[in-house]
Amino acid sequence: MVDDKAKFLEALVARMKAADDALHSGDAGPRKALWSTKEPVTVFGAALSATGPVETEATFDWLASRFTGFKSAEWEVLSADASGDLAYVVAIEHTTGAIGGSPNESYALRATTILRREDGEWRAFHRHADPAEGSVAARDRL
Repeated sequence: MVDDKAKFLEALVARMKAADDALHSGDAGPRKALWSTKEPVTVFGAALSATGPVETEATFDWLASRFTGFKSAEWEVLSADASGDLAYVVAIEHTTGAIGGSPNESYALRATTILRREDGEWRAFHRHADPAEGSVAARDRL
């Protein structure tokens, strides 16, 4: 059972990171596909916040339009678990790329994402992210 849970969490984190990489490459589609379209949905982002599925999707589209020159990203997963129909991932997201036409920069976000199972699929419905200690605030560059 533990091995199954570890494999599940590894696959879920890989899907989340791939969606995040696509967002940083200018494609919000995979991020939006990962997110719930059912209330409640909230994003308390490092740059913007959103409430509700419509506002959240618009926020992801806007963010994707601001990223250029994506170079790399690594996730340092601090904790992840699933129980019943809820799951969470807490990570430090280390990213290098250009934001808003600025030169490539490296920054790190502390991010917590909470997901729920909807119709057999895992969907994110809450995310909170802020700059890790020593990292420049994303909202200053967007």
